[in-house]
Amino acid sequence: MNKQPTDPKYLRWSMYFFNSLYFFVSVTIWTLAIWTVYSMRYLAIVDEHYSYFVAISMATIGTFILAASVFACCGAFWENKAVLYVFIGIMWLILILEIALSIWIFYNLESIKRSVRPMMFDLLDTYEDTQGSMVIDKIQYNFECCGVDSHLDWIHTHWGQENLGLLPGSCCHNMFSTCNISTSTFAQTGCYEYVRNYVDFTYSVDMTVLLFAGFAQIIGISLSYTLTRLIREYEVAADEK
Repeated sequence: MNKQPTDPKYLRWSMYFFNSLYFFVSVTIWTLAIWTVYSMRYLAIVDEHYSYFVAISMATIGTFILAASVFACCGAFWENKAVLYVFIGIMWLILILEIALSIWIFYNLESIKRSVRPMMFDLLDTYEDTQGSMVIDKIQYNFECCGVDSHLDWIHTHWGQENLGLLPGSCCHNMFSTCNISTSTFAQTGCYEYVRNYVDFTYSVDMTVLLFAGFAQIIGISLSYTLTRLIREYEVAADEK
């Protein structure tokens, strides 16, 4: 007596569950892409080419995941092997993109963080420029820090030479006036480590989410392979009757 093939409908509901998960993964990746660009533009001291490349890549991956989840739902609902194979192919492509992007971020992260230091010194040197002033003041005010390595960095700048004994108000958590080194309470620590850690945190979150998405996709690919096998067994059993 031939063993009856397993009914695919139970696995189909598992596919529905994972595809709802993929929808949230897609939205999360899109949100991170926007957050990455915003975070780096907020600092304005990291090369925008890096952040835009990561953001566009993540947005593309998020779009592909959303499209793949639609294919998976249709294939599971209609029990259509061809549609499920398309889903599997897209998921393999996305998985390769996620691994490649994670490797790229990991490989370039130290280079990105190293580039922060000279750019911060450039901002101090051009402090009288309106744009440069806004950026460095925002960093010093929000991170409660002063200078690159310490407040002494300001002494060697053009602004510091013209304003001897003074620091920008942002060093004293005051955006509207300067502060006196002798009489004011100001931040003693430099901003470099804070900014470096902020950049590290931003890109590390990106890598973590990409790896989690990749793990979820491997499960989805396995389920899809199993579902196509069950559909094929059902079709063979139907032809034999």
